Amino acid sequence: MVNSKGKRSRTRNIFKKNKRKSEISLNSLILMKNQLNTNVSIKINPSIKKGIPNKWYMGKSGTVTNISNCFVQIFIKKMIKNKLLNKNILISTEHIRRKKSKNNYLLNSIQIGLKYKAKILLIKTACL
Repeated sequence: MVNSKGKRSRTRNIFKKNKRKSEISLNSLILMKNQLNTNVSIKINPSIKKGIPNKWYMGKSGTVTNISNCFVQIFIKKMIKNKLLNKNILISTEHIRRKKSKNNYLLNSIQIGLKYKAKILLIKTACL
């Protein structure tokens, strides 16, 4: 007998929820405002069946291009046979998380720049 290749086939480990880690509540996800051109990562919530993307998009990141009431359009670059395809995907807001890495990087770079400027000012005042 041939193995089936449906939408949710071979997703036992991908869609598994971690019982020890507390998940974000659905109310906060619904109230989270997505803005245009923000970086988001796709984390599929298996308890919600509506607006679920394909299993391939789990963990991928993209930018928000369009927003409707309960769905978000995301721009993703997908590699297929040495070609980069530009894809626009409609996903429900429950399956999206904001990326924090870029924000942390920008904050750290600003803080390092301020510290560097403060050291230069101290050196200049000490020399005078």
